[in-house]
Amino acid sequence: MARGRGDGLGGARPEDGDDARRGAAEPASRPARHRLDGGLLAEPRQRGPRARAPGHHGRLRLDRPLRGRGPPAGQAAPPRLRDLPARARRVRARAAALPARDRGPQDDRDAGRAPAPRRPRPRAPGLRRRPHGLRPGDREGRGDVRRPAPLPDRHPLGARQRGGRRRRRPVPRRRHGPRAPPVSRAPARPFLLVVAVSALLVATDLGGRILSNNDEARFAVLAQDVLARGDWLYPRLNGALYLNKPVLLAWLIALVSWPLGQVTQLTAVLPSAAAGLATACVLYALGRELFGPAAGRYAALIAVTTQGLFLHARLPLPDMLMTAFIAGSVWMLWRALRRPEGRAWVGFYGLGALAFWAKGPAGLLPLGVALAWAVAHRRADVWRRLSPGRGLALVAALVAPWWLAGLAADSEAVRQVVVTDHLGWYAPRVPTLASLVAPLQNAVVVLVPWVLFLPPALTLAWRFLRGRGDERDGVLFVLLWAAVVFVLVAFARQQRVRYYLPLIAPVSLLVGWWWSGAVVRLRRPGPVPWRAYAAGGLLLLAATVAVVTFRGRWLRDARLALPASATEALLLVGGLVLLVGALLLGARRGQWGRAFVAAWLGAAVLLAGGYHWKLPRRNGVYDYPRVAREAGPTLARAPVIVTLGLHELPLSFYLGRPVLRAEAEGDLGRTLAREAGAVAILPDAALARLPRGDDLVVVARGRLAFRPVSVVTREPLPGGGSGR
Repeated sequence: MARGRGDGLGGARPEDGDDARRGAAEPASRPARHRLDGGLLAEPRQRGPRARAPGHHGRLRLDRPLRGRGPPAGQAAPPRLRDLPARARRVRARAAALPARDRGPQDDRDAGRAPAPRRPRPRAPGLRRRPHGLRPGDREGRGDVRRPAPLPDRHPLGARQRGGRRRRRPVPRRRHGPRAPPVSRAPARPFLLVVAVSALLVATDLGGRILSNNDEARFAVLAQDVLARGDWLYPRLNGALYLNKPVLLAWLIALVSWPLGQVTQLTAVLPSAAAGLATACVLYALGRELFGPAAGRYAALIAVTTQGLFLHARLPLPDMLMTAFIAGSVWMLWRALRRPEGRAWVGFYGLGALAFWAKGPAGLLPLGVALAWAVAHRRADVWRRLSPGRGLALVAALVAPWWLAGLAADSEAVRQVVVTDHLGWYAPRVPTLASLVAPLQNAVVVLVPWVLFLPPALTLAWRFLRGRGDERDGVLFVLLWAAVVFVLVAFARQQRVRYYLPLIAPVSLLVGWWWSGAVVRLRRPGPVPWRAYAAGGLLLLAATVAVVTFRGRWLRDARLALPASATEALLLVGGLVLLVGALLLGARRGQWGRAFVAAWLGAAVLLAGGYHWKLPRRNGVYDYPRVAREAGPTLARAPVIVTLGLHELPLSFYLGRPVLRAEAEGDLGRTLAREAGAVAILPDAALARLPRGDDLVVVARGRLAFRPVSVVTREPLPGGGSGR
């Protein structure tokens, strides 16, 4: 029976439903198209008047025009394909109907054509390609050898070829084979650049600052006692056993100073400088894991140009050392959360214990960050990844020696330290205006000048918290870290600027992530919250006015920070213009790469230039070494040195001997009367309040801490000295 014109690949099919009511010119319905199983949707063609009906050819049952090697394109498509849209489409074909030389699944457009040339795969920069199919020649083993294409089953050489497939040709071991390809050093260059720049900033005027108060000189004096007496476990502070805080910083200062035989201003600050540099390196590594290489670079560069790290890397205080250990512990926390099968939890708890050894219980802040992360996710597997049982046991084992040594030396002193310093730190207090504004003010002082870019970073972070993904988890982790540090320190009874030093690490990561998104990923950083800037500026101004009103010494100390010359003023104004101009350049023109360079240079100029010019003025005000030089012979013969109204530890550090502290004029008078030849160092105002009957002789006069001071003794000197 002759086939009609409407017969296609499978013959005519009865129309039903919507297809029966469609005209000849209307396309088939969507379900009808889906019944085309294995057919190729092609553009409609017009069949010539004498052309034969299409037939089936080959195993795929495709028409010759569709197979690519039939008559010219004048032959019409099958009737079932005529009414389909003009744009060619593909549908899923049968699994057995895939051609052998196609370039993808269900792609039979090129059936019968020559295969496309193989595209070379891109190589990693700096890596050389090995010979294909062979193992390195310097190792014994079997290598794959490239073979020709397979032959048909009935070919006489087929059996021989198939037999060769069952074994591989051994590659002989060479005595002097080629070396392994060199590893590219490109990823290490940014890290080395960050380390070099950070080290240059940290080394600026390092060791040139005079230790001016008890906090700055305390651990340097402890290191002097360690070197003098050799008692590393129980160092003494002016003759008294020191149990208030662990003495890890004093040990490090003593180790650095041991080759010189004495503690100097430079050796006293070397551990803090190393801790500041280590903090930048940790932020570089943590930023890479959280948000990518660019974020790590920006976070490290931002951290070293914050006022808190720049200043405290030059002070022999334990806060910088504790900040470095906290940053390292939180880094290990993130790795433990992401790689639970590793041993990162050991570093998390171990570095947290070292942070405790730096400054006491405040070093256990990473445990609060882990707790906040677990509460935010509400999943039990978070705690299992951190191995809390073994981890807390490790922390207890590392922290217990300090408590046991203190209890063995003086149990009553340890109890007093725990009750007063540790538990009393969070004792309830009556809120005042100063206590409410102090946390915000201290945080801003530590984060200057990069606090200027914190509002847009927080705005973008708030947007990311609504989404999902690894980047969102990283943003949440950094925000929780910053919130835990700020809340725990803000509720403390004592408020100091240095207590907010651990806040530098999370804020640097957050601002670095914001900059990396704008510079590298070309992501819109969001609108600049100018209203937030205005509100924050007004709040900060009000806080400053309140603190200055209640603490008048801020006006006195501000004289040291103000520029003393036109050159200094121009340089500082230029740095400030670079910072503000960077924000405007990025917000108005979108040139965030240049904006970051300008902002970083402005921050470096503000900090390094301001510190360099402020240092001589400050040293002139707190010139303890000059007092020690002028009264040196008298102080060397004195059996006891006592002071009133001055910091005793800087005097003890520069004199190299203990200096007692008198709480009142009566205590000073009794000490001078009890010890023959005793020497007192006190302000002139305190000297005027002493009884006139005391036969005191002024040995030397000078100025310390904006006040005139005198060195007096009871013993009359034969060749010099004068009565008061």
